[in-house]
Amino acid sequence: MNLYSFRCHRLTGLFLFLMISSALAQKPFKPTEPHFDPKQPIPKIKINCLLANGQPRKYPCEFIVTKFEVINSPQSVLNNVGWNNQSATLLLSKAKSIQNVTISGKPLRYCTYDVELTFLRIAPPAKPTSTYDLRLYPRPKGAESTLLSDLLSIPGAPAKPALSIPVGQKQTVTVPLTLLIDPSNPSNPLFVVNPISSTTGAPSIDVRMYLHNMATTASLPQNAQGYQQARDYAEWSASISLLVKP
Repeated sequence: MNLYSFRCHRLTGLFLFLMISSALAQKPFKPTEPHFDPKQPIPKIKINCLLANGQPRKYPCEFIVTKFEVINSPQSVLNNVGWNNQSATLLLSKAKSIQNVTISGKPLRYCTYDVELTFLRIAPPAKPTSTYDLRLYPRPKGAESTLLSDLLSIPGAPAKPALSIPVGQKQTVTVPLTLLIDPSNPSNPLFVVNPISSTTGAPSIDVRMYLHNMATTASLPQNAQGYQQARDYAEWSASISLLVKP
């Protein structure tokens, strides 16, 4: 082997050695995790209403209620209120006002409480409005579904909160809740839901709550395409079980 060939073999070997050494020195490949820029806002998740039949509503719900509380009744505080079988306890002694009445010869009491609802806006209104209709509707436990037509025919004007907050902001609304109670047994007062047909009391009732943007309600199908119940048209609705104690 001449000197030229010897040098070529040495250079080739050195080149291969460096390539192998470099490959061995590299770290094993690991897939990189997605990169999120902390300066950018987290994308908002769109929350859509569902109709009572489980189908999606045409427009997104405008609100959720993050807190329900009956003033002066510590056992009444509920979070994230919806159709999720929550229950609360009222204290008869803590009613804001009490009116004694006699119905069918039976002494009863209209007890009014102040209820605080904390609304969180999760979507802009589908139709512009300056106020909303807020109704609290006591019903016997297990009663049939509330139709929109039945809800709108209830005597008395609904509460009219403005709720002009932007998406992501909260606003607390105070609304009265009046209940008819049979206090004949002081240790076990009972709710009376329908005094016209019966004065028989029950230990607990359901209170259904509905918030309507009436402009949006008017734009939705009327008694068609799955729209019929009051909750189908509501920007927020819920049902909670109430128990009354002395």
